[in-house]
Amino acid sequence: MSKPIFERAFVITQRKYVNMFGNANLESINQVFNFRVEDLPLRPRQELPPQYGEPTFGLTFDLASGHTISMTKMVQFSSQDGMLEGVKHPLSSFGDAIDQAKVAFPSFEGAPTGLAPVLECSLDSASEDESWIAVPPICTVAIFESMAPAKDPEADTSTAVLIWFQDGFGLALDNRTKQQI
Repeated sequence: MSKPIFERAFVITQRKYVNMFGNANLESINQVFNFRVEDLPLRPRQELPPQYGEPTFGLTFDLASGHTISMTKMVQFSSQDGMLEGVKHPLSSFGDAIDQAKVAFPSFEGAPTGLAPVLECSLDSASEDESWIAVPPICTVAIFESMAPAKDPEADTSTAVLIWFQDGFGLALDNRTKQQI
């Protein structure tokens, strides 16, 4: 899909989203996912073989700040849950991810942090009415903990809930996602 067709299709679908859910919902999504959806990279949708395996917990990252963070819990679900036909608008998927994060980790008091996905799009459609844009098929919500405080020097530890979208179930972190973590 060319960028001009994508931009027109995005504006049309965003208008439909705002009409359905309202500007307040859009603003709360924008607070967690701190980027403009229309600026995200695009790729054609891929058919992927099923992936099997157990996620590896205890995954750690050394951050530029010198802190080490470890993933302690992860929840995954289909980003297109509830759809019988068609695809959800990326903003709707972001809203669902925020809701799932609140359900999965009710004791977490802060807002989750959304990582910027690469959007999937239809390439076989020349018409903006038939084109679609979607996040990758699997949403991951995970808790990362650090034994060092990040913001409050009086705290003993730090915790963050991160949300990202990926192609398959399990711990399938691509380089782009790793860089954002």
